[in-house]
Amino acid sequence: MLNISTVHIIKNYPELQLFQLDDSDRVIYKCSDLYHTIKDKKNDTHTTFKTKDGFQSGNILHDYSDNDIMLSIVDSMEQKLNAQYNIECNHVCLHMLDYASMSEVLWHNHKGTEDMSYILYLNDTLDGHTLFQFTNKECINIVPKKGLLAVFPSHLQHCGERSVQAKRILVGALRYKV
Repeated sequence: MLNISTVHIIKNYPELQLFQLDDSDRVIYKCSDLYHTIKDKKNDTHTTFKTKDGFQSGNILHDYSDNDIMLSIVDSMEQKLNAQYNIECNHVCLHMLDYASMSEVLWHNHKGTEDMSYILYLNDTLDGHTLFQFTNKECINIVPKKGLLAVFPSHLQHCGERSVQAKRILVGALRYKV
């Protein structure tokens, strides 16, 4: 299982929480292996979710369910969120994205397809920041940092700014158990 510790909760924005993976080097190494496996499968790529000029995998949750890092991430995230938010949730989707040179992800939310979302940053970059827009139209900017985990409700608008440094992320989608 992964060790996840709280870094901080952004003041005035209880909807967006940031965590740091304690063992991020191991996680990133495993995710990198998984990424290369996925990217080598040509038919697994799609761009239907606002990804512009970059790589986005299909839902890898079921296709790679025997991968130890996948099982570890899924289990750890569900336990962390269940404890943090006092809820019961399950993964419904997991994607890997690679921002190729000058690629971006346009403004969107995940409302209707999931209840909670998260982004795990797989590398450090100086560009390709993630912007989150709150209901009062105020935006905050998250700088991609390896092992940083951003957790947010699915209705929160966000985008990935243009990147030339090949930002890589893992995006998870969760539904509340009913």
